[in-house]
Amino acid sequence: MPMAIAPAAVARRDAAPPPAAIQSTKLFPPTAPFGFVARPRLADRLTEALERGDILVTGPAGAGKTSMLADWARRRTGSFAWLGVDDLADERTFLELLDAAVEASAGGLLLVIDDYDRGASRSIQVRIVELLLEQPAALRVVLACRSEPDLPLARLRAAGGLTELGAADLVMRDDEVAAVSHAAGLDLSTEGLRLLQTRTEGWAAGVALGLSLLGAENAAALDFLLDDVLERQPAEMRAFLRATSIVERVSGELANALTVRRDGQALLERAARDNLFLRRLDDRGEWWRYHQLFAEFLRARLRSVQPEDVTSLHRTAAEWFAERGLTELAIEHALDAGVNGGANPAGESAAGPTLPRPTALPIPDTPESLSTREVEVLRLVAAGRANRQIADELFITIDTVKRHVTHILGKLGAKNRTEAAARARRYGFLGGLDLRRRVRC
Repeated sequence: MPMAIAPAAVARRDAAPPPAAIQSTKLFPPTAPFGFVARPRLADRLTEALERGDILVTGPAGAGKTSMLADWARRRTGSFAWLGVDDLADERTFLELLDAAVEASAGGLLLVIDDYDRGASRSIQVRIVELLLEQPAALRVVLACRSEPDLPLARLRAAGGLTELGAADLVMRDDEVAAVSHAAGLDLSTEGLRLLQTRTEGWAAGVALGLSLLGAENAAALDFLLDDVLERQPAEMRAFLRATSIVERVSGELANALTVRRDGQALLERAARDNLFLRRLDDRGEWWRYHQLFAEFLRARLRSVQPEDVTSLHRTAAEWFAERGLTELAIEHALDAGVNGGANPAGESAAGPTLPRPTALPIPDTPESLSTREVEVLRLVAAGRANRQIADELFITIDTVKRHVTHILGKLGAKNRTEAAARARRYGFLGGLDLRRRVRC
């Protein structure tokens, strides 16, 4: 079903303003950004939830929380008031506005508090808890946060009056990505939309920036957003995130090895709770994965802040995987660490595992399988595309292209791109053979 583009007006003409007692320019939601696309499925869930009680919306920066809530608040009938992080910074004024909202809610009032977890003082938190537990029947509260706020959530959940929308709910679906593309004046093919969805994993900010193929200006905007997320974390968490980003998937045990800590699992769980672009991969919460764009950002920061640690981290990862029989992953990180044949990735000790020489792989009768992404990169390499062209076409960074090319050369036992293309044709990776036997998804 086609999605309508939301109007750019500040509010609908028939939407009721806040009661006179609390009218203020601060009490209106921000205007919709250019090209904003409404998300009816989320608006419907919010409207239904409002009948039951209050709403908590949590999601990472750039997930579209503010725009979505502002559009929904403008479109619904009835009075509403909007308070944001700037209001939270002034404790006295915020509490006065909050009290005025409660007093004016007899006729029904929706109170939206945006970025609540980023600026609420202890006094404000106490007042909000009181309000949520003993609020007037005609008042409804919606809190928008990047991470779970310091509230008695278990008690509120048990009471049955709290509806929650989380990061998974905010992920843009295929039709929403298509609608954003259309609003931006782009007519992407089905394959182009699929690549955009896959690359950004439905992250709203990533989708918007990806529509311009992450050109220099947009890449800077993306870095600014992610840098804001990172800099809000304590120093130990920033270091932990950077170090653990070098692996595609991380566990608590692997995190401990990479960071020389004992609380890797606890920090991973904390990062997930705080919506730091970390997803759990199994029901037990043993394995985790960073969002692709955030992982690449963290790796870039690692190279900038701790360039001397990059090689040693890859060596540690290679050793850890090799000790557990995960040879393919061990070789990938040995390649990234520049390990030479016969040497232990952690040093010269014979006690550790030995990895094969990446630059001296024999020409195999049946080469090691390539991932789907590696085959995509290989096809473009064989077509003579440069790294920048491959990055633009696949919505990935140049560093990621180089990483894939390195892995491809190692798996095919090739010394350069031309030789890799020739061997790929020989083994059927570029057509002529059944690729299902050769591609690892």
